[in-house]
Amino acid sequence: VVVGLVGVGGAAVADAGASSSATWHVQVNDSRPTVSAVNSISCATATRCETIGAYVDYKTAVAGTTDGGTTWTAQPLPATVRGSGTITCPTATVCFAASDATRNGLNDIPAKILRTTDGGSQWAVVMTFGISTDTNPDQVTCPSATICYVPQGRRLNYTTTGGATWSDRALPFAGRACEPSGK
Repeated sequence: VVVGLVGVGGAAVADAGASSSATWHVQVNDSRPTVSAVNSISCATATRCETIGAYVDYKTAVAGTTDGGTTWTAQPLPATVRGSGTITCPTATVCFAASDATRNGLNDIPAKILRTTDGGSQWAVVMTFGISTDTNPDQVTCPSATICYVPQGRRLNYTTTGGATWSDRALPFAGRACEPSGK
């Protein structure tokens, strides 16, 4: 059972084995270029997990396991995806991932939401945000294969169609910053 992440110098995932009292093990995926950070993990089952991070060139890195973390396989993404982000898998085959926008003045890439319906063999962009890094999605969470929520600053993007269509609305605290009670 995968229970934690390490993002030092390469994609690495730590697991405690079948028992929560087991010894920690680290699996490193060195078959790809160096990953600078692993940011998020989602496990739909005890053996099926996906991670998202970024390579040193800011290209998004996604890897999956079907054996509880013993082996990890890098998954191909559309070439227009850059930056690290967050990932959620409501089922063993359906996952949604959010990538960050990257700005370098020459090749600006907007933030995107990606979806796989086949366990990571193919990923498709289902939503594109603006180019500003202020528009980076804060996270993606999906209670089912068709319903997802993506908070973005003071707005909430959501789909009830598995990413085919998206809507957004202001969050109830959109008018002002949160303050302690009585101020």
